[in-house]
Amino acid sequence: MHLLGTLILLNHLATAAVPGLNIWPARIDLKLAPGELKTGAITVQNQGLSRLTLETSAMNIIMGEDGSLDFTEKPLPTGLRGWLTVKPETLEVEPRANQQVIFVLSVPPEARGTRVGAVIFRLQEGGTGGDRGIVGGTIILQTVPGTGGKKADITFLGAVKKDGLARLRIKLANTGDLVINPKIEITLSDRAGGETKYTLNQMGEWILPGCSRMFEHPLEKLPDGGFRILAQVDYGGAEILQGESVIEGFITAASTTRISEEVSRTAPARMDPGERESLIKEGTKLYAAGEYARAMEVWTKLLSAFPQDAKIKSNYQRTRQKLEALRKVRE
Repeated sequence: MHLLGTLILLNHLATAAVPGLNIWPARIDLKLAPGELKTGAITVQNQGLSRLTLETSAMNIIMGEDGSLDFTEKPLPTGLRGWLTVKPETLEVEPRANQQVIFVLSVPPEARGTRVGAVIFRLQEGGTGGDRGIVGGTIILQTVPGTGGKKADITFLGAVKKDGLARLRIKLANTGDLVINPKIEITLSDRAGGETKYTLNQMGEWILPGCSRMFEHPLEKLPDGGFRILAQVDYGGAEILQGESVIEGFITAASTTRISEEVSRTAPARMDPGERESLIKEGTKLYAAGEYARAMEVWTKLLSAFPQDAKIKSNYQRTRQKLEALRKVRE
């Protein structure tokens, strides 16, 4: 679900749990520099016939793979809760009246990228309705201008058949520190040369920093005798992600739930042991010489052919971390 749609649902909780309760704005986007402080207001409207007693609090947000939002007090690397102060902590809203809640956002000097949090409202225990769950809230996204980077990875690409229905699935991880809304193009090819193209995430759903999302597309059927899934993902970063999953055979038994389990960010390739060892030596030599970009090309090629090799995975991750550290120094 689109983040904005999730926010609308969040505010609809107020209508469902407490008729006549409205909270706005649903979302606040801020672009504050390190060390800057911002004071803002959230309006609570009670159109009902009874007085409402509400508790307010600042929370961090966790995004599920299906786009759902959950709220937690636990510290998160991308959480905003520690920067937020909300007053009053308890407010009474008379029938047919409005009240304002004031929040203060203080951005630390070392801040960078995007942080996400929420000011949420609960009915006070013993209050009208007796519901201790969240009845509404406002999402706050804070981005430090000119900092952070967009990075993403394809962590799953395949097809799933469940309850007699087939679906294309792709899972993306936001490994950067800015919000992304990826554009996903998938081509399904059969052995007879036929191709079908699919566009996923046409609604522009977001992935919050540090979170993963699973996107899927229903299929009328999957080709028998093997097929290939090719994905291209534009997430707004410096590269276009490509992933390929080759399924050698398709078992049509109803009990089959997972058709493909492996994915690489580039097309998998066949490679003999001699070439593998030669490339490992080359990648190691390039890394030792400080040629990290060239070493990354070697590890990417190896990871494509051997996606489960622990040594190759480790070298790939180490090289990527080195490149990221160098990029941050240059910024």
